[in-house]
Amino acid sequence: MPNARLLLIDDHTLFRTGLRLLLADSASVSAIVEAGTVMEAVQDHGGAAVDIILLDIQLPGLNGIEGVRVLRRYFPAARILIVSGTSGRDAIPADVLKDVAGFLPKSADAMQIEQAIAHCLQGGQLFLRRQ
Repeated sequence: MPNARLLLIDDHTLFRTGLRLLLADSASVSAIVEAGTVMEAVQDHGGAAVDIILLDIQLPGLNGIEGVRVLRRYFPAARILIVSGTSGRDAIPADVLKDVAGFLPKSADAMQIEQAIAHCLQGGQLFLRRQ
C-alpha cells in the first residue's frame, strides 16, 4: 500500500527521530506523526487517518501492551506493530496478540523494518525475533 500514514509511539526522542529519518525516503510512507506516550497519541492524533502504528512496549504511564485496547478505539483501522528493545513476542499476552499485526525488535535493520511495515499493510502478520 503506497502512501501509508504511520503513527510512531515511543518515549525516546532519539529513536523516534532515527526511525522517522530512516523511513522518510520510503516509497510506501507518505506521513509520519509521533507521540511519546499512548495518551499523547490519542490527544494529539486521535481520530486521524492512520494506517499503521509502531508502538513501543516500555512506555511511561500506560504501557504499549495496555495501550493496544485504547489505540483500537481511536484508530480502529490501523495495523499495530509492537516494537521493543528488551522484550520479545512472548511478552505479549494472547488476548493482545489477536489485536496486533506483528512484533518488530528495535535491533531490526532498515530493510527488515520496511518489509515488516509493507507486509502488515498488505494484511499480513509478521513477528520477527530479537537479534
